[in-house]
Amino acid sequence: GTVLKDVDTIARIGGDEFIILLEDIKNKAVILDFAQEILQLIHKPLEMNSHTLHLTGSIGIAIYPDDGLKILDLIKHADDAMYHAKSLGKNTFKFYTKDISQAMKRRLEIEKALRYALNNDGFSLVYQPKYNLITHEIIGCEALLRVEDDVLGPISPAEFVPIAEENRLIISIGEWVLKNACEALKSWHEMGLLIDTVSVNISSIQLQEEDIVDRITKIVAASGLKPENIDLELTEYSVMLQTEKSIDVLGDLQRRGFCISIDDFGTGYSSMSYLNKLPIDMIKIDKVFIDELILGNKEVSVTKAIIALAQSLGYDVLAEGIEDKRQEDILREYSCIYGQGYLFSKPLTFNDFVSFVRQKHKGDDVNMFYI
Repeated sequence: GTVLKDVDTIARIGGDEFIILLEDIKNKAVILDFAQEILQLIHKPLEMNSHTLHLTGSIGIAIYPDDGLKILDLIKHADDAMYHAKSLGKNTFKFYTKDISQAMKRRLEIEKALRYALNNDGFSLVYQPKYNLITHEIIGCEALLRVEDDVLGPISPAEFVPIAEENRLIISIGEWVLKNACEALKSWHEMGLLIDTVSVNISSIQLQEEDIVDRITKIVAASGLKPENIDLELTEYSVMLQTEKSIDVLGDLQRRGFCISIDDFGTGYSSMSYLNKLPIDMIKIDKVFIDELILGNKEVSVTKAIIALAQSLGYDVLAEGIEDKRQEDILREYSCIYGQGYLFSKPLTFNDFVSFVRQKHKGDDVNMFYI
């Protein structure tokens, strides 16, 4: 059956976007019930060619006359609310508010800043060392993207990454990061710095590209590096969203020699048994668990269990966000071999990273962990 009445209207306005006009609505509760029913219908599993498909929807709602007197204003405001709903995790709905308009204005400004930076070499990278907690040797570094706009100022990854993914700008941005991280590592090798690997974050959106394996391989080869020099990091949440095709892509990358790491592990609620089915080399435990180590909470035993189980499955384990010497001592006691965080170094610019590594290799340990 349908949830639409004879007086209601539905129209497709593009790709996967539709407008529904509801008439003779008594109160907001009716709209709320309608939106929930639509989402439930969309979310019902679909069987197609022996595969089960799960769809999600995002709904934005604007009400006449509260949210606009003209049809174009109502459509724009409903669209703003829809994008806001989508940013909250999809398969939800939001009523329009003036605050949403401000949020959408900010979103458009950030998108504009990203496009400008991409076309005008306006991005920069910083590098955070990764350590062997037993020997205190630097085993590599993570390349982190920084975006700073002349008008907006610094824009945090928490803001710009979802926007870049939504507009698929993340594909070009991701390739820029990989290319420049490879060039940095190659330069360090030519300087004689003993840095074997650099890690770059990769989006699940990138894995959907048909030729992504060849594109990544070519970028690395063009820099004169080998796949073994590159660690590709995906968040635990994005890994949980992977299709069979994307998992095959990860497997292909791993077979070519790339290291595959799961970033922010512990926050995505995936099971270790599920991860065991994926082509993974390293698990990076999220900072939230590391923060709990010196507080004596139950998360301490969870962290210990994650380390033990991951290692039993053959994964390397790295602890993120180490800020206190006591955290390092506990992790070492739990046999966690690798770590990174402000205890050792904040993310550094290219030149500062060179100075930092050279100081470390000279054996000058005075205050070197606290930069």
